[in-house]
Amino acid sequence: MASESKLLEELGVSKDDIIKMYAEILERFGFKHLIEELSRVVGERTATLLAFRLVRATIREAVEEIIPRGLVKDPYKALLLCYRLFALADMPFEASEKPEEHLVEVRRCPHYKYTRDNPRACIVCGAMKVGALEALTGRKVMLETEDGSKFGPSDADIVVKRESHMPRGDDACRFRILVLKGGGLSIAR
Repeated sequence: MASESKLLEELGVSKDDIIKMYAEILERFGFKHLIEELSRVVGERTATLLAFRLVRATIREAVEEIIPRGLVKDPYKALLLCYRLFALADMPFEASEKPEEHLVEVRRCPHYKYTRDNPRACIVCGAMKVGALEALTGRKVMLETEDGSKFGPSDADIVVKRESHMPRGDDACRFRILVLKGGGLSIAR
């Protein structure tokens, strides 16, 4: 549109600059302000649960508007897709894949500038993964953190297990995909 181009020119910014600005707004909201403000009102435990539920639902709905639900059958490939989308969005991160272990190691996290001082805010990142995996695989997904806390449906058949956590002092955040089969836990295949 001519009016959009003119506005961008008047502001001295590009469309990419505007997209990056909105991405930064969402980063600040989710990783800086959401947990802090909810904690003041409802306490830390409830704030963490509410943040997880809100972000999970939002991400799942947004992904399903663009990508058909259940398009990716392999849960590990769905997790890798989440990281590839970060790359497409020019998010600053560095991750390595260990496909044989269904593990992703994140050594440089786009959210770390906010979470290093507030590790509880990482629940937002976990909720993003869970919501995206639910949309991409069409299955129920749970997050389990390194301390054994569980978020999401108790009847989930996919578990995103965070085994280590940089804001708590580890050298990387490690996420492993596990699939519940017939009541037992196994590595996704």
